[in-house]
Amino acid sequence: MPAAVLAEGLAGSEPAFAEQMTRRARQLGMTSTVYRNASGLPNPDQYTTARDQAQLALALYRDFPREYRYFATRQFYFRGNVIHNHNHLLDWYEGADGIKTGYIGASGYNLAASAVRNERRLIGVVMGGPSAGSRDREMAGAA
Repeated sequence: MPAAVLAEGLAGSEPAFAEQMTRRARQLGMTSTVYRNASGLPNPDQYTTARDQAQLALALYRDFPREYRYFATRQFYFRGNVIHNHNHLLDWYEGADGIKTGYIGASGYNLAASAVRNERRLIGVVMGGPSAGSRDREMAGAA
């Protein structure tokens, strides 16, 4: 797993890297997040909240303004294949410019999204959607 290899190279072991990630989460104000692996794959002792994911999204936008634009990428080519972004809000929600989708069996379909309208940025998080479409509709309706 590439994330584990990177974690081992940076911190000596994946558990040590997960501890570093948890410490950094606290520095970002993520008070209810604990990491146990580098990949985000399921682990019964790993958890987060929608509030904490919003804190992380805000930090990504604030601390990496040059790289943030990559979250708005709708598709790219890799080894001759077109890879499509799973954040379909980018296609139909006015002002949407990223951030991250995900699915884990224990929590369902998740989305941290950002959009700009009238010079105001909104960041929202939906966790536990029963489908990608319902998750997207819930996010759009919350704005």
